[in-house]
Amino acid sequence: MTRIVGFAIENWRMTIGIMIFIVLGGFIAMSRLSIDAEPDIPVPVINVRVVLPGVSPEDSERLLIKPLETELKSVEGLKQMDGVAAASVGYMILEFNASFDQDLAMSDVIEKVDRARAEFPAEANEPIVQELNMSTFPIIVVNLFGDAPERELQKRAKHIQKELEGIPEVLEAKITGEREDVLEAVLDPSLMESANITFEEIAATIARNNALITAGALESDTGRFNVKLPGLIETTKDLSDLVIRSDGTGGVVRIADIAQVRRGYKDVDSYARFNGQSSVSIELSKRTGENIVDTIKKVRAKVSEIEAAPDWPATINVAYSQDKTNYIKEMMESLFSSILNAVILVFIVCIAALGLRSALFVGWAIPASFLMALFMFYIQAQPINMMIMFGLILSVGVLVDAAIVIIEYADRKLAEGLPRKEAFQIAGERMFWPIISSTATTLVAFVPLLFWDEVTGKFMSFLPLTMIYVLTASMFMALIFLPTMGSLIGPRTISKPTENLKALSGAEGDPSKVTGAMGVYIRFIRSLIQKPV
Repeated sequence: MTRIVGFAIENWRMTIGIMIFIVLGGFIAMSRLSIDAEPDIPVPVINVRVVLPGVSPEDSERLLIKPLETELKSVEGLKQMDGVAAASVGYMILEFNASFDQDLAMSDVIEKVDRARAEFPAEANEPIVQELNMSTFPIIVVNLFGDAPERELQKRAKHIQKELEGIPEVLEAKITGEREDVLEAVLDPSLMESANITFEEIAATIARNNALITAGALESDTGRFNVKLPGLIETTKDLSDLVIRSDGTGGVVRIADIAQVRRGYKDVDSYARFNGQSSVSIELSKRTGENIVDTIKKVRAKVSEIEAAPDWPATINVAYSQDKTNYIKEMMESLFSSILNAVILVFIVCIAALGLRSALFVGWAIPASFLMALFMFYIQAQPINMMIMFGLILSVGVLVDAAIVIIEYADRKLAEGLPRKEAFQIAGERMFWPIISSTATTLVAFVPLLFWDEVTGKFMSFLPLTMIYVLTASMFMALIFLPTMGSLIGPRTISKPTENLKALSGAEGDPSKVTGAMGVYIRFIRSLIQKPV
């Protein structure tokens, strides 16, 4: 194995080329890696909701929860199952092991819920199965407010929603504070009584006429065409002209004769307010793995483009809230400055201990190891988050150990008079197994954290993964790349320590001829040594 060092030095063009390729890959990774505030980990929770209007909590447990429990208890990997029975609704909260297969678990749950549907009452709504995903949380909220009609605000919000959902990085744009537009008929009881018309008769008439009826197809020489009889009620005129009753002599009773037809809204079930004013808000979430900063920039640019259009009302204002960009920028700038300060301090310590020339070799190992680690994350398509940044800070003082050992041993051999190529090759070969052993003993302390089978463990796993990448990169840097660089651009020889002392202390090392603070210090030490006991 130690022959790898000699092979790398002999084939120095290939070795330097590999190092340059990886370092350049690290620079590319720095500009292209996605940025997240927190690690994007799968949350092992799936929710099932079934709505049955008007059902009591007791009946909800009997009619909804029990059939779901019977089917869902056999789902593979299920850790805990909780059922909640409430008025008009039943909930099932399924918790899985942290190492679960999210897609497989989701498909199994959907299959079991479909089986349980056979035992639900016919009035029950379609069951809703949702997975808890960190990516679905809003990254920014676009708020529309001002002195404009509510209908105009909702119209503009829907237009913005459609445009924003066209951005590839956006997963969902959800409107809050929206009231559903409805067409309503306010019945006059006295007119209904005089015409002897009941509410059931009116409801049946509307139901029969508000349907899309298919009528097969027509086939001719030119082709085949589908035929339909549109009967949907869309406008106020469609509802007003609807005939409820006809006496056969031309006399008819229409909806407009006994009711006032108008457009309105459903009762409010959610509110959105911004700075004390009523608003319509659009909550945006990004797709997994996308750069949150770039996504928010594109969202802001698209909204600004829509707002700058000539037909945009001056009475509608647009503002943003819950923007994660500022938080992420502050966090990343703080962590980056911490890393930079740590690198500078380590470099200063290396200069004080090893000298400028050796410190330059050791200093190069720090950014090169970081770039190699970032290149690995880029290949893995792993976004950069705060846990990875903390891991980089933690590894700064550790990754230089191997480089210091190699450089110091090579300096020792150079001081003995060996050529630089032979000195660095011996340093790499002699320190090969000690460096591997010391790096391995450090890494094995972090490896168990990768197998922490809990949500907290999945969250923390990025810290040991960063340490493994960085320390492995520093080991290759110390054993392969630094000896190769030293054999090419290192000093040819280093003076022996005794010669350094002679040069420092004057002719033949006579301390009496040394001037300045160093001379005073040398004479003081000699006086202590020669002082009789």
